[in-house]
Amino acid sequence: MAGAVAISLGLLFSGWAEQRARDDQGQSLIARANGYIEHLDRGISLRLAQLMVLSHLDLIIRAGDLASVQQALNAVQREIPSQSWLGLADTHGQIIAATKGMLVGEDVSATPWFKDGTAEPYVGDVHEFAPLARLLPDTGTAPFRFLDMAVPVRSADGRVTGVLGADLDWHWVEDMGQVFGGPSRAREAVDLLVIGSDGTVLNGPTGLLGQKPDLAVVRRARREAQAAQVEAWPDGHAYLTAAVQSGGQGQYRGLGWTAVARQPVSVADQGAREIRWAVLAASVLCATLFGILGWLLAGWIVRPLHRLANTADRLRRGEAVEMPVITRPREVAVLTESISTLLEALTRKQMALDQMSDAAHHDALTGLLNRAGLAVYLDAAMIRAGLGAQTLSVLCIDLDGFKAANDTHGHAVGDQLLVEVAARLADLVREGDAVARLGGDEFVLVLPTGPAPGCTPVLTIAERALRAISAPYDLDGLSVQVGCSIGGAVWPADGETIEQVFAHADKALYSAKRGGRGRALVRDQALVV
Repeated sequence: MAGAVAISLGLLFSGWAEQRARDDQGQSLIARANGYIEHLDRGISLRLAQLMVLSHLDLIIRAGDLASVQQALNAVQREIPSQSWLGLADTHGQIIAATKGMLVGEDVSATPWFKDGTAEPYVGDVHEFAPLARLLPDTGTAPFRFLDMAVPVRSADGRVTGVLGADLDWHWVEDMGQVFGGPSRAREAVDLLVIGSDGTVLNGPTGLLGQKPDLAVVRRARREAQAAQVEAWPDGHAYLTAAVQSGGQGQYRGLGWTAVARQPVSVADQGAREIRWAVLAASVLCATLFGILGWLLAGWIVRPLHRLANTADRLRRGEAVEMPVITRPREVAVLTESISTLLEALTRKQMALDQMSDAAHHDALTGLLNRAGLAVYLDAAMIRAGLGAQTLSVLCIDLDGFKAANDTHGHAVGDQLLVEVAARLADLVREGDAVARLGGDEFVLVLPTGPAPGCTPVLTIAERALRAISAPYDLDGLSVQVGCSIGGAVWPADGETIEQVFAHADKALYSAKRGGRGRALVRDQALVV
C-alpha cells in the first residue's frame, strides 16, 4: 500500500513538473515570436512614417526640379538601404523621378500601390516585381521580393499632386529572422517563420517557403492574438509551436501576418524528461524502501511514515514546507534523506528553468533588457507610475558611426563597442530605471520621473548620454569613437499609451538624425553636445 502511494505521488509530481516545463518553454517561444513580429511591424511602420515625412517636403510637393528630387530620393535610399527603390509618380501614374533613375517614364497607374496610395498610406503584401529586379545589382540571393509602400503627396490646399512610392526589399525581413533568432536559435533548434494572411509561409526554412501548412495554433492566434501548443507539421514531426498575430503599428495597420516560433518536441521536452525520470526513479526507490520497512517494522514506523506522507501531500499541494528530521528507525531516515535529495534536484531544475526565463528577457551580448524584458518592465512601470501620479520618460538612442566602426574594425570590435556603450548607459541611470537594447545599435532608456510633464530631467540625462557615448573607447589598445542621436518623449504628455509615446520618441530620433546627428530632441527642445 505504501509503495503504491509513493509511486502515485511520483507520477502526479512528474506529470505536473513536465507540464510546467512545457508551459514555460511555450511562453519562451511566444516571447520570441512576439519580439520578431513586433520588430517587423515597427520596422515597416517606421519606414512608412519616413516615407510620409518625405512626402511633406516642399521639394517633393512642387516636383519642379526633378534632378533635385532624384538626388533627395538617392540620399534617403543610401541611409535606408533596405528600401530598394523610391519613386515619385505624377497624378497620371507616370514615374517622373526615382532612385538612380530606375523606372523613370514607366506607367504605374494600374498598380495597387498607385491606385490606393492616392487616397491614404498604403502597404502591400510581399510579391515579385521583375522589371525592378532586373535593374538591381545581382546579390546572389534571387529571387527579389518586395513590399510596396505608397503615400499621397498633397499640396498646401490638400490637393493630390502625386504619389510617393517605395519598394522594401524582402531580404530585410529574412535578415531580421536571422538577427532576432540570434546565435542560440541553432543550438535550441528553433525556427522562426512568417505566415501570410492566406496561410502561405512567406519566410522560414527553405523547405516550407510557399507552402500552406494547416496549423491549429495559427488559427488560435488569429482569434486570441497569441497561442502555443504541440503541433504536427507536414514533415511528419511534432513541434512545440508558438504563434503571435501581427497587429500593425501606427499608420501601418498590418497585413494579417502571423509570426511562428517552433521547436522539436524532443528538444523542448528535454528538461521535462529529465525531471520525469528523476521523479520516477526516486518514486521506485521510495516504494521499495516503504515495502521493506512495512514488512519489517510496520507497527514501529507508522508514526514517522505518517509524518512523511503528510509532508509529501503538502508538497504535492504546492505548500512550502521543510522535510521532517527523522533519525529512527534507520530505514525511515534513509527514505527521508532520499526525498530531500529528490527535492534538491527538483529545486535545481526549477532554478534552471528560472534562468532560462531570465535569458529570454535579456540581451545575450550586453546583458541589458531585450524587447521582451522591456515589455515586462513597462507593464509594471505603468502601474507604479499611475498609482504614484508619476510620468515615464522614454529616450530612444541610435548610435552614429557604428556601422563604419564595425565594418572597419570587424564584428568582434563592434560587439565589444556595443558592450562598452551598454555599460556607459547603465552607469547613467538610477535604480528602478530601465536600459534596453532592442537590437543592432538601438538602445532605450525608460526613466520614472516626477508628476510634472516637463523635460528638464530628461534633457539632463540625454546630455549625459550624448557626452558619455561620444567619449573615445579604448578597445584592447584600439581607439574607437562613435556618437549618437536621441529622441525623447514623456508619458502621458505625449500619448495616452506607451506605444504612442515610443512612436513620438522614434519621430524625435529621426528628426534629430536629420538635424545633423550628435544631438537630442525631447519634446521640441533640441540639445547638441
